[in-house]
Amino acid sequence: MLWQPGPDVALPGEPGTITVTSAAPSAIAGGTLGLGYVLPGDARADASVIDPRGEFHAIRLVSLPYYDPAKARPRGP
Repeated sequence: MLWQPGPDVALPGEPGTITVTSAAPSAIAGGTLGLGYVLPGDARADASVIDPRGEFHAIRLVSLPYYDPAKARPRGP
């Protein structure tokens, strides 16, 4: 199941918040993997952000890229 925001989506208005722009289940992430916008001061891997809409919880920021360009991780069958 893919997720998209409604038509009223806007950039984050306050520090510590995220605007989620898309999300989908991810076997590699072990849960939901999403994309979104944060304010520049929150754009670091140790930042703690919340979804003001309350749809996403336990949000963890990761550095880009969130894939395995060297293909070093084990793959499924």
